Amino acid sequence: MCVDLIMTLEEKINAIEIFNDPVINSLIVEGKTDSIIYNKVIEDANLSDIEFDVVIAENKNEVLKFLKKKTDLNFIMILDTDLDRYYNRIIENDRVLYTHYYTLENYLVLPEVIDIASRYFSSRNNPYKDGNTILNYIYTNIHDFVLFYIANNYYGWGISFEKRSVGKYDFHINLKIDKEKLREDFEKCKSEKSISSDFNWDEFDKIYSNLTNSYNVNELFNGKITFDAVYFYFSNKYPTIMCNRNKNIFKADLAKYFINSPEGKEFGCQLKSKMQKYFQVKTAKEIYA
Repeated sequence: MCVDLIMTLEEKINAIEIFNDPVINSLIVEGKTDSIIYNKVIEDANLSDIEFDVVIAENKNEVLKFLKKKTDLNFIMILDTDLDRYYNRIIENDRVLYTHYYTLENYLVLPEVIDIASRYFSSRNNPYKDGNTILNYIYTNIHDFVLFYIANNYYGWGISFEKRSVGKYDFHINLKIDKEKLREDFEKCKSEKSISSDFNWDEFDKIYSNLTNSYNVNELFNGKITFDAVYFYFSNKYPTIMCNRNKNIFKADLAKYFINSPEGKEFGCQLKSKMQKYFQVKTAKEIYA
């Protein structure tokens, strides 16, 4: 792997247009928070014969605007699927590699990844639990938050979840969200967004059950939120090994376990295949010069 620079999409376009930047191979990714994960994927993909810049798009809107422009930038991009498959909004462009799940973070909270983490972190005093058991516990205890989030997408309310995490509703205290606090917040949102007062939680629970018959929860729910819940769970259950681990360190741990999983290997192969197809490959002489 040969990563020259990490820059924003705007900076990269300006570098080409103004400075005639000669390094035009660019891997475009969404958001700075994914860098820990894609760095691990890139390292594992063995891309020493390809030279490229990592270019960060601020959000998907910036990506969509970029794709409509004519540019000399030779690129491939990794995009979070979000609900694009559900709403049939997938961009038909072979240079675009979509995540299989809602976000890149959803790969970190797959049962097999959490299972590996539990094996590494467990001890005599804090015994191992399999990944499915841990995730079932978490999803059970953040269930109303999941309903709130998916209902917002389902009905198109436009409620921002940028500052809403499981921690806002006290999950970090006893590994259960405060349902009363969450529902008070929802009532406030209903007033602000003029949401119909007849919204029924039990009714939407049935809709959610129908959705999960056709879709994996990782295709419907933002993995960034689940990751936070997993972090709080591990901090509570494995306090000794987690005491010096902030979220970024823990994310790097899970990213390492992910790239060694079957889905991680598949994702890395897809990325490498696109790079070899669209990026110039250096000769052996150039690599060892």
